[in-house]
Formats: sequence, C-alpha cells, structure tokens
Amino acid sequence: MKAASAYAARTWPGKPVVASGHSFGTLTALCLGGALPNLGNFRDPTIKAVMGFSSPGRIPGLIGPDAYASDALPVMIVTGDQDTVPGLVADWHDHFLPVQSSPAGNKFGVAYEGASHELIGHPDDPKFASAISVSSTFLRAYGLGDRAAKAKLIGDKGTTGASWIKR
Repeated sequence: MKAASAYAARTWPGKPVVASGHSFGTLTALCLGGALPNLGNFRDPTIKAVMGFSSPGRIPGLIGPDAYASDALPVMIVTGDQDTVPGLVADWHDHFLPVQSSPAGNKFGVAYEGASHELIGHPDDPKFASAISVSSTFLRAYGLGDRAAKAKLIGDKGTTGASWIKR
C-alpha cells in the first residue's frame, strides 16, 4: 500500500491521496493513517483520509482497544448490521472500533440495515447506491477539501435504513 500511495503521489503531484479498502484492506488503509503503532510505523504522510468498508473489528493480539489511538486522520467506515465474519467478527458493532477509539474529529461510521460484509461488492443491493453516495461525499469533503460536502456530511441526519456515528 505504501508503494501504491507513493506512486499516486509521484504520478499526480499535489493531488490528494486517500487510502481505502474492504475488510483487511481497511485495516491496511487505517495503518497508513497511523493505526497499529505498536507493530511499527506504517503512517504514510501522503495519505489525507481513510475510507473503509467493513473494517476487521477486534482481533485479539492484533487489534485491541488502543489500535487506532494514533490514527488522527479523517475516517469513514461503511458497514451493515448483518456484517459478521465467522471466527473474526461476531458483533457488527466492532466494525466501528476505528471511529470510536481514534482521536475524535472528522470520524464517521454508517451501518445499513440488513447489509452484510459484502455490501460494497453488490451493486444490485438497494443499499449500495446510498453507500456510494455517502462515500463519495466523504471523499469530496476530506480528499478534495470540498466545504459543501463536509457540511453535508456533518449535518446529514442519516439515511433511511442506516444508522450513523459521528465523532
């Protein structure tokens, strides 16, 4: 991921770089934002924000209560209330650990009713369009510095069929 972000920063100088991923890809993106400092310095200064779909949650020995304590970048996590992974994530609320335990400010979590771990991979899911919309708003707000998008995101009262966490 550091090689990919370095390539993006070098190829498009002056353009914002946002780390993004799904599941363990989200963990990698969060590491580029400063997560898991107890395992090493993964922070990539070219990264301006982190967009994740279904973060891994808590994993004993890897992701504990302080895993995201140094991840100060803007973060959005999109998940669903059916997003469990046998053997890894028993409680879908755990996907919000990066939002709840990192330094407050510009942190967002959205959970869609009935959505599973694979929401972002199914464009035919009725919740997919909303997930793309809120993700795009986050990217405009924190990747491109769009003040109107940031105001919309902060002021959003929520989407029907979704619950929000904002810190």
